[in-house]
Parts: sequence; structure tokens; C-alpha cells
Amino acid sequence: MTRQKLFTIASLALPLTFLAACERTNADEQRRAAEAQREADEKIAQAQREADEKTQKAQEEANREQAKAQTSANDTIRTATENIEKARNDLKEWAEKKLDSIDNDVDSAKTKAQTASAKAKADFENALKDVEAKRAAVQDQIALVDSRSGTQLDTLRTQIEKQIDTFRTSVSHLRATL
Repeated sequence: MTRQKLFTIASLALPLTFLAACERTNADEQRRAAEAQREADEKIAQAQREADEKTQKAQEEANREQAKAQTSANDTIRTATENIEKARNDLKEWAEKKLDSIDNDVDSAKTKAQTASAKAKADFENALKDVEAKRAAVQDQIALVDSRSGTQLDTLRTQIEKQIDTFRTSVSHLRATL
């Protein structure tokens, strides 16, 4: 009987041992799965940190490039604005010199008219009205200089030249009345 008891005990112990081994295998598997998930989570977090860092660096580089481009554009705009302002000032200065020259001729004619006959004075006064209107037209054109863009300045200069020529012609007629 001892043999039989031993056999029975052994036969009962064997499944329990096997069951314990299976439980250990399941626990090991569960532990390995949890470890694999933890490692995967760490790798994912590391990859996300690296991606965030690369994105931040790319954004910083893009910001630097944008700043450089804007600085360059600002310099170009500033230079263009200065050049246009210079062209405006040059045009106004040129036109004012032309006006001054013609105004001197008008002043000379006015001085001469003081000693003219009554008929010549009357003709002179009528012609002077036309001269003053022509001068006002030139002044109006010069006043437009500051409101014109760089591309419009050449056209405006041509218009001012025509107005000055008309003014000069009117002054010639004025002088002819004397």
C-alpha cells in the first residue's frame, strides 16, 4: 500500500506541479507583456520628444529665415522709399527753379509796364491774368509731387514741363504787350 499511496500522491502531485509551472508561465508571460509595453511606451515617448525637438528646431530655423527675409525686404523698401523721396525732391527743386526764372521775367515785365502807355498797361493787365492762371496751374502740378508714386513721377514731370512751357509762352505774350 505504501507503493500505491506513493503512486497516488505522485500522480496527484504531478498535475499540481504542472499547474504551478503553468501559472508561473502565465505570470512570466504577463510580466513580459507588461515589460514590453513599458519599453514600447518609453520608446514612443522618446520618439515623441525627439520629434518635438526637431519640430521646435525647424520652427526656430523657419523663424530665423522669416526674420532675415523681412529684414532684407525692409532694407529694400527703405532704399526704394529714400530714392523715391529724393526723386520727388529733385523734381520739386527743378520745377521751382524753372518757376523762379520765369517769375523773374514776369517781375521784369511788371517793372517795364509801370512806364508804359495806358493802352499798353491795359493789354498788359489782361495778359497778366493769363500768366497768373498758367503759373497757378504749374503750382498745382508741383503740389501733386508728394502724392505720386515713384512710377508716376516721370509722367508728372512731363506734365509739369508742359505746364511750364505754357507758362513761359504766356509770359512771352505778356512781354510782347509792352
